[in-house]
Amino acid sequence: MRRGAGLQSPSYPLQLRYLAWCISLSLSFSLSLSLSRFFTPAVAMPHHVQDSHLYYANARFHHNAPRSLHRPTDNKDSFIRMKCLLKSQLAQAQIPNMPAGFPLHYVADGHGSAFLSEGPYEFQQEMPLSSYGEFKYTQTAVISFSDPFSAKRSGKDHGKYVWRVSLPTFEPTQFSDVRVVSAEVQVDMAVMRSPFGERIRQDPRIISKALATSLEYGLKINIAIADYHLTTHFRGVSCGTSSGDIIYIGTTNDGDQQILNILDRRGYHAKFASTPSRSCP
Repeated sequence: MRRGAGLQSPSYPLQLRYLAWCISLSLSFSLSLSLSRFFTPAVAMPHHVQDSHLYYANARFHHNAPRSLHRPTDNKDSFIRMKCLLKSQLAQAQIPNMPAGFPLHYVADGHGSAFLSEGPYEFQQEMPLSSYGEFKYTQTAVISFSDPFSAKRSGKDHGKYVWRVSLPTFEPTQFSDVRVVSAEVQVDMAVMRSPFGERIRQDPRIISKALATSLEYGLKINIAIADYHLTTHFRGVSCGTSSGDIIYIGTTNDGDQQILNILDRRGYHAKFASTPSRSCP
C-alpha cells in the first residue's frame, strides 16, 4: 500500500467470485422458499384454525353417530319396548315419578299441610329405551287423571274417574309431543262412593295393575258395580254375580266386551277371573 493512497479495491477476479457467491445464495434461498410452499405439512396450520376444524368435525360425529348407534331403527319395536317397560312398573305400582296419594294426589292447603285431592292432574315418566356408552335414548310417558266433573271430559265419560297412559307415536311428525292413549281405566262414581272406593284411594296397586292390564292387552277397562243390567248383558259368565259385586269390564277397539274380574261385594275376593283377549294393535 502506498503512502497517501486510499484503500485499494479487491482485485477484479475476487469481485467476480464474491458476486457469484451472492447470486448463488440468493437463488438458493428463493428455491428453498418456493419448495417450502409445496411441501409444508398439514400440521403447519395455525393451531386456532386447526383446533376449530377438529371441533366441528367431532361435533358432527358426536351429533350423528349416537343416533345411528343407539337409537332403535324400528318405530314399532320402540313402541313395544316402551309399553313393556311401563307395564312392568305399573304391575308393581313402582313408577318413580308416581305422586304421593296415587291414584289421587295431594295438594297443599296453604297452611303448611296437604289434603288428598280428587282434582285432575298428570305426571311424566321418562323411559330409557336404549343406550350406547354415555348416550341414552329416552321417551316420555304421560299418566293423567280426570275427575268426573272435568270440563274437558266428553259426555259419555260423565260420572267416571278416568286414568290414562299416553305414549308417543314414534312416527315422523312436525309435532314432537304427539301422543296416543295406550291405556285407560274408568271407575264409576258409584264405585268410588262404596267401600271398595276407599280401598282404591288407599291402595295404589288397584288402579296401577288395572292400567298395566289395559296397556298389555289394549283394552279399555271399566270398574263398575254389578246390577240387573250388567248381569243380563253378560249372562254367560255372570250367573254367580250378585248385586253389589265389583265387575271389571274390558272393551276392545272393536267394541267387544268381556268380564275380566268379579269381586265379591263382602270381602272383595275374586269370584271370577279370565284371561283378557287382546285388542287389535
